[in-house]
Amino acid sequence: MSKKRNIIRPSSPKRPLGKSVLILVEGKKTEMNVIPNYVVKAAYPHLSINYGNYNGGGYIDIQNWITRHSASLDIVLVICDLDRAESGQNEQDTLCSVIHFLEKNNIKNNIFLTYPAFEDWLLHGLPFTQFRELYQCLGYQNIRSQKADKNLWVHFIKKGGTWETSKTWFKSKPLFYEKKDFQVGKINKDYISQPQSSLYYFDEYLKLLNE
Repeated sequence: MSKKRNIIRPSSPKRPLGKSVLILVEGKKTEMNVIPNYVVKAAYPHLSINYGNYNGGGYIDIQNWITRHSASLDIVLVICDLDRAESGQNEQDTLCSVIHFLEKNNIKNNIFLTYPAFEDWLLHGLPFTQFRELYQCLGYQNIRSQKADKNLWVHFIKKGGTWETSKTWFKSKPLFYEKKDFQVGKINKDYISQPQSSLYYFDEYLKLLNE
Protein backbone atom coordinates (compact mmCIF):
# COMPACT_ATOMS: atom_id res chain seq x y z
CA MET A 1 0.00 0.00 0.00
CA SER A 2 1.53 3.27 -1.14
CA LYS A 3 2.05 6.04 1.34
CA LYS A 4 0.12 9.23 0.91
CA ARG A 5 2.23 12.18 0.11
CA ASN A 6 1.72 15.47 1.81
CA ILE A 7 1.49 17.98 -0.96
CA ILE A 8 2.71 21.42 -0.01
CA ARG A 9 1.31 24.08 -2.27
CA PRO A 10 3.09 27.41 -2.47
CA SER A 11 1.11 30.07 -0.74
CA SER A 12 -0.38 32.70 -2.98
CA PRO A 13 1.25 36.08 -2.59
CA LYS A 14 -0.77 38.36 -0.38
CA ARG A 15 -1.85 41.64 -1.84
CA PRO A 16 -0.28 44.43 0.21
CA LEU A 17 -2.75 46.46 2.18
CA GLY A 18 -3.27 49.93 0.80
CA LYS A 19 -2.59 53.06 2.80
CA SER A 20 -5.82 54.09 4.45
CA VAL A 21 -7.09 57.53 3.37
CA LEU A 22 -10.21 59.09 4.85
CA ILE A 23 -11.64 62.01 2.86
CA LEU A 24 -13.55 64.08 5.40
CA VAL A 25 -16.04 66.61 4.03
CA GLU A 26 -18.08 69.34 5.64
CA GLY A 27 -21.60 68.27 4.67
CA LYS A 28 -23.68 65.26 3.74
CA LYS A 29 -25.02 66.78 0.54
CA THR A 30 -23.07 68.77 -2.06
CA GLU A 31 -19.59 67.44 -1.27
CA MET A 32 -20.80 63.87 -0.71
CA ASN A 33 -22.72 63.98 -3.99
CA VAL A 34 -19.60 65.10 -5.86
CA ILE A 35 -16.27 63.93 -4.38
CA PRO A 36 -16.95 60.16 -4.22
CA ASN A 37 -18.19 60.32 -7.83
CA TYR A 38 -15.16 62.26 -8.99
CA VAL A 39 -12.44 60.20 -7.28
CA VAL A 40 -11.81 57.03 -9.27
CA LYS A 41 -10.41 54.61 -6.70
CA ALA A 42 -8.89 52.42 -9.41
CA ALA A 43 -6.55 55.29 -10.27
CA TYR A 44 -4.96 54.94 -6.82
CA PRO A 45 -4.33 51.18 -6.38
CA HIS A 46 -2.13 51.64 -3.31
CA LEU A 47 -4.75 53.62 -1.41
CA SER A 48 -7.77 52.42 0.50
CA ILE A 49 -10.10 55.43 0.20
CA ASN A 50 -13.14 56.01 2.37
CA TYR A 51 -15.37 58.97 3.16
CA GLY A 52 -16.81 60.70 6.19
CA ASN A 53 -18.52 63.98 7.04
CA TYR A 54 -18.34 66.07 10.18
CA ASN A 55 -21.77 67.69 9.66
CA GLY A 56 -20.67 71.28 9.23
CA GLY A 57 -20.49 73.45 12.30
CA GLY A 58 -17.24 75.19 13.18
CA TYR A 59 -13.70 74.20 12.32
CA ILE A 60 -13.27 72.72 15.78
CA ASP A 61 -15.74 70.02 14.71
CA ILE A 62 -13.09 68.71 12.32
CA GLN A 63 -10.69 68.14 15.18
CA ASN A 64 -13.40 66.69 17.40
CA TRP A 65 -14.50 64.24 14.69
CA ILE A 66 -10.95 63.06 14.03
CA THR A 67 -10.25 62.69 17.75
CA ARG A 68 -13.36 60.53 18.22
CA HIS A 69 -12.40 58.25 15.32
CA SER A 70 -8.62 58.35 15.76
CA ALA A 71 -8.29 54.62 16.44
CA SER A 72 -9.42 53.78 12.91
CA LEU A 73 -7.70 56.61 11.03
CA ASP A 74 -4.38 56.89 9.24
CA ILE A 75 -4.31 59.68 6.66
CA VAL A 76 -7.08 62.29 6.68
CA LEU A 77 -7.81 64.71 3.84
CA VAL A 78 -10.32 67.40 4.79
CA ILE A 79 -12.38 69.33 2.25
CA CYS A 80 -14.21 72.36 3.59
CA ASP A 81 -15.17 76.00 3.06
CA LEU A 82 -13.00 78.95 4.01
CA ASP A 83 -15.72 81.57 4.37
CA ARG A 84 -16.37 80.68 8.01
CA ALA A 85 -12.90 81.99 8.91
CA GLU A 86 -14.15 85.45 7.93
CA SER A 87 -16.75 85.46 10.68
CA GLY A 88 -14.28 86.49 13.34
CA GLN A 89 -10.80 86.12 14.74
CA ASN A 90 -11.85 83.16 16.87
CA GLU A 91 -12.80 81.03 13.85
CA GLN A 92 -9.63 82.05 12.04
CA ASP A 93 -7.51 81.10 15.04
CA THR A 94 -9.41 77.83 15.37
CA LEU A 95 -8.78 76.99 11.71
CA CYS A 96 -5.04 77.59 12.17
CA SER A 97 -5.12 75.41 15.27
CA VAL A 98 -6.89 72.61 13.36
CA ILE A 99 -4.31 72.84 10.57
CA HIS A 100 -1.48 72.40 13.11
CA PHE A 101 -3.42 69.53 14.70
CA LEU A 102 -3.67 67.75 11.33
CA GLU A 103 0.03 68.19 10.60
CA LYS A 104 1.07 67.06 14.07
CA ASN A 105 -1.06 63.91 13.94
CA ASN A 106 0.25 62.86 10.54
CA ILE A 107 2.31 65.06 8.23
CA LYS A 108 0.54 63.39 5.32
CA ASN A 109 -2.79 64.79 6.49
CA ASN A 110 -4.07 67.78 4.55
CA ILE A 111 -6.95 70.24 4.34
CA PHE A 112 -8.28 71.63 1.06
CA LEU A 113 -10.02 74.98 1.48
CA THR A 114 -12.24 76.84 -0.98
CA TYR A 115 -13.30 80.46 -0.64
CA PRO A 116 -16.03 81.23 -0.31
CA ALA A 117 -17.40 77.66 -0.51
CA PHE A 118 -17.10 74.30 -2.29
CA GLU A 119 -19.94 75.28 -4.63
CA ASP A 120 -17.63 77.92 -6.10
CA TRP A 121 -15.24 75.19 -7.17
CA LEU A 122 -18.04 73.67 -9.24
CA LEU A 123 -19.29 77.05 -10.44
CA HIS A 124 -15.93 77.85 -12.04
CA GLY A 125 -15.85 74.42 -13.66
CA LEU A 126 -18.78 75.32 -15.90
CA PRO A 127 -18.35 76.78 -19.40
CA PHE A 128 -20.72 79.62 -18.48
CA THR A 129 -21.34 81.52 -15.26
CA GLN A 130 -24.01 84.08 -16.11
CA PHE A 131 -25.50 83.51 -12.66
CA ARG A 132 -23.79 84.01 -9.33
CA GLU A 133 -25.19 80.85 -7.78
CA LEU A 134 -24.36 77.28 -8.76
CA TYR A 135 -27.96 76.08 -8.53
CA GLN A 136 -29.01 78.73 -11.09
CA CYS A 137 -26.26 77.74 -13.52
CA LEU A 138 -27.26 74.09 -13.24
CA GLY A 139 -30.96 74.84 -13.69
CA TYR A 140 -32.21 73.90 -10.23
CA GLN A 141 -35.22 75.68 -8.81
CA ASN A 142 -33.39 76.55 -5.61
CA ILE A 143 -30.31 75.65 -3.60
CA ARG A 144 -32.23 73.05 -1.61
CA SER A 145 -33.00 71.14 -4.82
CA GLN A 146 -29.34 71.27 -5.79
CA LYS A 147 -28.15 69.94 -2.45
CA ALA A 148 -30.74 67.15 -2.45
CA ASP A 149 -29.76 65.84 -5.90
CA LYS A 150 -27.66 62.69 -5.51
CA ASN A 151 -26.88 62.93 -9.23
CA LEU A 152 -25.37 66.41 -8.88
CA TRP A 153 -22.03 65.31 -10.34
CA VAL A 154 -23.73 63.77 -13.39
CA HIS A 155 -25.82 66.93 -13.82
CA PHE A 156 -22.67 69.04 -13.56
CA ILE A 157 -21.00 66.98 -16.30
CA LYS A 158 -24.06 67.18 -18.56
CA LYS A 159 -23.96 70.95 -18.27
CA GLY A 160 -20.41 70.92 -19.60
CA GLY A 161 -18.66 71.17 -16.26
CA THR A 162 -15.22 69.66 -15.72
CA TRP A 163 -12.82 69.38 -12.80
CA GLU A 164 -10.01 70.49 -15.11
CA THR A 165 -11.78 73.76 -15.90
CA SER A 166 -12.02 74.49 -12.18
CA LYS A 167 -8.32 73.69 -11.78
CA THR A 168 -7.39 76.11 -14.55
CA TRP A 169 -9.44 78.93 -13.00
CA PHE A 170 -8.11 78.49 -9.47
CA LYS A 171 -4.52 77.49 -10.17
CA SER A 172 -3.19 81.04 -10.32
CA LYS A 173 -5.01 82.23 -7.19
CA PRO A 174 -2.97 82.75 -4.00
CA LEU A 175 -3.90 80.53 -1.07
CA PHE A 176 -4.53 81.02 2.63
CA TYR A 177 -3.05 77.55 3.22
CA GLU A 178 -0.81 75.67 0.81
CA LYS A 179 0.52 72.16 1.33
CA LYS A 180 1.48 70.19 -1.77
CA ASP A 181 3.76 67.60 -0.19
CA PHE A 182 4.61 65.93 3.11
CA GLN A 183 6.10 69.06 4.63
CA VAL A 184 4.56 71.61 6.98
CA GLY A 185 2.21 73.81 4.96
CA LYS A 186 2.33 77.59 4.54
CA ILE A 187 -0.34 79.86 6.04
CA ASN A 188 -0.81 83.35 4.63
CA LYS A 189 -3.59 85.21 6.41
CA ASP A 190 -3.48 88.07 3.89
CA TYR A 191 -5.37 85.86 1.42
CA ILE A 192 -8.12 84.63 3.71
CA SER A 193 -10.92 86.56 1.95
CA GLN A 194 -9.81 86.11 -1.66
CA PRO A 195 -11.38 83.66 -4.16
CA GLN A 196 -9.28 80.50 -4.00
CA SER A 197 -9.28 76.72 -3.80
CA SER A 198 -6.42 74.37 -3.02
CA LEU A 199 -8.48 71.61 -4.64
CA TYR A 200 -6.57 72.40 -7.81
CA TYR A 201 -3.77 70.13 -6.54
CA PHE A 202 -6.05 67.56 -4.88
CA ASP A 203 -5.41 65.00 -7.66
CA GLU A 204 -1.67 65.50 -7.47
CA TYR A 205 -1.71 65.00 -3.71
CA LEU A 206 -3.59 61.71 -4.05
CA LYS A 207 -1.02 60.60 -6.63
CA LEU A 208 1.76 61.48 -4.21
CA LEU A 209 0.10 59.41 -1.48
CA ASN A 210 -0.32 56.55 -3.94
CA GLU A 211 3.42 56.30 -4.67
